[in-house]
Amino acid sequence: MGLVFFYRLASLALATITAVIVLGLCVSSTTAFHKLLSGPGLAGITTTLTYANLGIAAGAMVIISLPAMLFVDFINDGRIGLPILIEIPWLCVLWIMFIATGLSTRHFTNGPGKLPHGVTCGDVPTDEFKTLCHEWDPIQIISYITAGLLFLYTITLLGVSTFRAYGGKSMWGTSVKNSEL
Repeated sequence: MGLVFFYRLASLALATITAVIVLGLCVSSTTAFHKLLSGPGLAGITTTLTYANLGIAAGAMVIISLPAMLFVDFINDGRIGLPILIEIPWLCVLWIMFIATGLSTRHFTNGPGKLPHGVTCGDVPTDEFKTLCHEWDPIQIISYITAGLLFLYTITLLGVSTFRAYGGKSMWGTSVKNSEL
């Protein structure tokens, strides 16, 4: 186990924690939105929050897969783990999902603290709207942080693996724990 393994451990653990936060905020936004739509005069509207759905999906994917990746490394002491060749594409999928969540939130809100059509959060009358307003910025920011954590680790792993492959020690089929990084 080398320095990259400890960087992996820290990055994936922090990404999991931030993904739990994004997931919780997106579930809260979805709940507030559905309460808002159940009000008088809005009962027939059937729509969803795209950014919240993306955040829920991305958060669930991270919460299921990243701890499983770390768990496999800990139980397979010295044996085969998750190959780097599989880990890199999966991490790319995850950070792209969080970029999409952040961009979708940004697109929906038309900027920090704004509802569509230029209405600000202070102009809204109901608690559900205020809940939505106060959760947009944290969803966007934490989604970008999670994407950044996963992206930086992926780039580090790709760079180190490529560098080692050019040196004649291909490690694409080995896990990070079993490599000498």
